[in-house]
Amino acid sequence: MAAWVAVLVGLRLFILQPERCGDVGAPEVRAAATAAVNWLIRNQEPDGQWLYRYDAVNDRDLGGYNIARHAGVAYSLYGAAAADITAALKFADRGSEWLRQRLVSAGGGVAVDDYGATVGIGGSALWALALGERRLLTGEDLYDEELRGLGRFLTSQIEPNGAVSERWDSVADAPVFGAYSPFFTGEAYFALARLERLFPGEGWGEAADRIGHYLATERDDAEGWFPAVSDHWGAYGLAE
Repeated sequence: MAAWVAVLVGLRLFILQPERCGDVGAPEVRAAATAAVNWLIRNQEPDGQWLYRYDAVNDRDLGGYNIARHAGVAYSLYGAAAADITAALKFADRGSEWLRQRLVSAGGGVAVDDYGATVGIGGSALWALALGERRLLTGEDLYDEELRGLGRFLTSQIEPNGAVSERWDSVADAPVFGAYSPFFTGEAYFALARLERLFPGEGWGEAADRIGHYLATERDDAEGWFPAVSDHWGAYGLAE
């Protein structure tokens, strides 16, 4: 008991200390968001890719890339445009065009190819969210075909119990069963819930609810996550 008390006291004093960030108002938040957007604008290539890994000390591009994070940046920029940081829209569209060039037929729809024999679904889910954000912002139907195609692909990745396969096998044109991500399931849930708002009555809500039920009742035990996944994407999906 004495040892446990000593460990817990040590954790509280030296590791688990509360953050103290001070008071921040709306002007400071907007300034920070605008600065982040401007950094992304400055560091986008003409073809639509962004600088991915950067050594600030030596001012050096470290290379590498991640399709899901590219799609996530596009989503964040459309969100910034919706918050009246208007310059973000043009550069989000440039990033979306880069993704559109990398679509492949998959699961009865389309997926964003991440250059492997198996394709992670995270990029497809996040780009669907990005395009949904754009549609809500602009009212344009420019990417409706891609949105529905991404939705069909994500739906094809749902297992009978509501689990979502992390990857798609491009050779077999089938999900890789038994492979799961702590992030992609919630992203697919959120994307399909958003599609139900954009295109009600087409069945996207039923697909989302299958995933939502699984997240709420089975996922952590079935997939062996311990501690339980702190799933902000799943929370966004539930809110949607």
